[in-house]
Amino acid sequence: MKAAVACYESNGVYKLFPTEFGHAPIFVIVDLDTKQIVEKRENPYKGEESKDKFKKLAEYLKDVDYFVGKQFGTSVLKLRPMFNKIPVVVNAETLEEAIEKLSNSKDKLNLDSYVILL
Repeated sequence: MKAAVACYESNGVYKLFPTEFGHAPIFVIVDLDTKQIVEKRENPYKGEESKDKFKKLAEYLKDVDYFVGKQFGTSVLKLRPMFNKIPVVVNAETLEEAIEKLSNSKDKLNLDSYVILL
């Protein structure tokens, strides 16, 4: 299973983006089984404000199972039924903390859920 974590970089450290997932400058793709970073992707839609932005993001991140961030916009509830993506709201400051929380909560990462809070 893979997760896209909404991040920004500060002094060489990846931190969770403090506002909505879709506004993050970077998505760090993490393999949840190995806890390894697979890749980093720039968010081409970070400045866009449109009603179909979430569709574009879902297509851009189609190879991940979970969208992980501190906050999500109102379109978040469309992710599961329309794109089979699960949003995970995580209370963490750094990417490292978020990966640890995700790893320690694998039993809560239920693919039948609409939103998961960690």
